[in-house]
Amino acid sequence: MVLEGSPGKKGKKGKGREKKESNSKEMEGEIDEEENEEGKQNVEDWVRQFRENQLKELLQVLEQEERQENERANMLTSITDHQEKLRLDKILGIERAKAKERIDDLIL
Repeated sequence: MVLEGSPGKKGKKGKGREKKESNSKEMEGEIDEEENEEGKQNVEDWVRQFRENQLKELLQVLEQEERQENERANMLTSITDHQEKLRLDKILGIERAKAKERIDDLIL
């Protein structure tokens, strides 16, 4: 016969508690892993969407700059005065540098 206060009785209660605590911790671990996976997936989705948007914006800027560069080339070929051509080339060089900065900002 085991009495309530005897070590045998406490040992059984202790094991039961340990088992309940162990199961509880395992369940918490599973929930934490699921939440972690969901969080990881959300971050991956956000990064993917961000990159897609960035690439679309870059493509638009590149297409716009290509059109503008064609206009620059046409302007330069239409000018016959050498001094005027040099002046315009300097101005267009500044425009090109600004375009390069804009593109670099999107890439980096």
